[in-house]
Amino acid sequence: MKRFFCFFLFCFVGFTSGFAQNEFEVGIEVKDKYTKRILIPIISVLAPNSPTELAGQMNYDRYVITAKPDINYLIVVAFQEYKTYRQTHTFTKSTTNDRTLLTIELEPLVPPKNAITEPQKSQEPPKPTQTSPATIVSAPSKQELTFQAVDALTGKPIAAEFLLTNDLKESYSGTTRATDATFSARVSLQPRPYTLTVNANGYRSHTSKLSVSAPSPENQPVQIIKLFKGNIVLRIKVLEEQTGKPILATLRIVSEGDDRELFNQKNSFNGQIPISLNPNGSYRIEAEAKGYMPFRKKLEKAVETLSETTPLTIRLSKIGDIFLNLSAVNASSGQRVAATFKITASLTGQVTQRKSALPIKHKIVEPDIYQIETIAPGFAPLKGEIDAEEIGVGQVFNYEAKLVPTTKQPATNAPLETFRFAILDGQSQKPVPNARLKIINTATQKVIAAKPTGQYRETRLKTDQTYLIEIEAKGYEKTTMQMAAAEWVNRGEFLTNISLVPIIKTTATPPNRVINEKIFDNIKAGQSVSIEDNIYFDQSSYILRTEAYGQLLRLAAVMTKNPDIIIEIVGHTDNVGDARLNKILSEQRAKVIANFLGNEGINESRLIYRGEGGTKPIAPNDTDENRRRNRRVQFLIK
Repeated sequence: MKRFFCFFLFCFVGFTSGFAQNEFEVGIEVKDKYTKRILIPIISVLAPNSPTELAGQMNYDRYVITAKPDINYLIVVAFQEYKTYRQTHTFTKSTTNDRTLLTIELEPLVPPKNAITEPQKSQEPPKPTQTSPATIVSAPSKQELTFQAVDALTGKPIAAEFLLTNDLKESYSGTTRATDATFSARVSLQPRPYTLTVNANGYRSHTSKLSVSAPSPENQPVQIIKLFKGNIVLRIKVLEEQTGKPILATLRIVSEGDDRELFNQKNSFNGQIPISLNPNGSYRIEAEAKGYMPFRKKLEKAVETLSETTPLTIRLSKIGDIFLNLSAVNASSGQRVAATFKITASLTGQVTQRKSALPIKHKIVEPDIYQIETIAPGFAPLKGEIDAEEIGVGQVFNYEAKLVPTTKQPATNAPLETFRFAILDGQSQKPVPNARLKIINTATQKVIAAKPTGQYRETRLKTDQTYLIEIEAKGYEKTTMQMAAAEWVNRGEFLTNISLVPIIKTTATPPNRVINEKIFDNIKAGQSVSIEDNIYFDQSSYILRTEAYGQLLRLAAVMTKNPDIIIEIVGHTDNVGDARLNKILSEQRAKVIANFLGNEGINESRLIYRGEGGTKPIAPNDTDENRRRNRRVQFLIK
């Protein structure tokens, strides 16, 4: 019994396996009986005694089913304005192709006037009928189209249903999966457009018109259909940069293509902006508040990635002194060059020109990207860029143009002017004997002679040139300065006093004016160095004394040699006078020192400054001596 059961099971399995192997694919193609034009009708295929249709799908122009041999299938074909086709067919597997082909010709309800009627059936074979060439209509050309549905925000493929129809009732449909997300259809070229409808679960339906009237080259790229889930909502917070507290501001979204305002909301510090934004569009976010620097930034720079709910925090800085620090040097020698700086703001297109031999500061009025063109006689022009879209109060953007000298210096016929220099002791303001004055033309590198005339040094210089002035004297720091002759002439500055900083303290120097030039030479991280403020500034002033130059130049040299050092500069005052004004004065003094170091090439990211006023005394403010101790500049080494 057991052997019989096993034999029966083996036969059953073999039978079913062989039965499945006898199945084969059948492609049903439908044409107009007269024009032979391909039609895409409704096709139903039923097996005998079966109430349900065989599963099938459109593959280009053919309806494909899986059939079995020796079975009569009922095939029903329906198409608008054509007679319904209803016949039974038995299929045989093709021996030459992978798929058996069945071609069905549908007859129109109203045959064309030049249609050739079929001859009546008779016992004799029908005579061949000649067809006029004018009545032969070739099948229309085909064009293959491929589509892919993606999430409009992420760009990732998604599962979708596609339907492509036209006025002739032709239709092509299909479904894609996220892993294999392309839908292809080989459509007829028609003068009337197709309608493409794409649906995906959780997304808005997409409908568009598609013209397929002329053949296109093969291997056309996949057409991307972007589907949206819903409106993009921007959740915007506006905070003060310094304190992080919310502030009221006007929020705007502007279309960059036509400068059209899409959204405008006033007096909001926590705005929610529901608006439909096309990821392919270009938008600008703007925020303004009284007393603060405006915020203007492209959406793609303000937000890394868009989502259904996108958070955005905007920080506005209080209006303060924010500058571009501009300078030019000879790329070969490193010496400073008098140059003209043409500054163009990308956002507004405003152009400003500044000319100077010394580093100059150009005030920034709003965040922007600034294009800078530097021009100097005898040098090739140079174009550069400063990105000041994110700025903070008191920030300085340093820009140094390294100019390449041209091989041939331009001829100059500028007039000569007489200039005189008085070289004085920086403390006593008396003439310094035996001082050596050297004047160098920065374009030609030629040394210009200067002859003594009484207590002055006198020379004749061309007014369109820039010169480097070097002064040395025993017992004094070497002094170097740049001179743009044209600017000096414009100011009427034909006599110049040059103060030298003594290296050794003189007996005439008051005790509180002693300057230790080497105080910063061995500084280390975590150290705090305090300097009495009267070494750097006169009382109630934030103009830096020339006596302090030597000490600060040494600090700049130390920071250059030690690029990891960061300095925090803190200004302090005593408690005499208005506390608010003392706070402002102490901050301005710290800022001036930071700017001095920045002009010596120290990156502004390594310089932090603030003012404490009289809030952090180190001694009681009860005597002149204690108040003097409280008036100080503190350097915190980090």
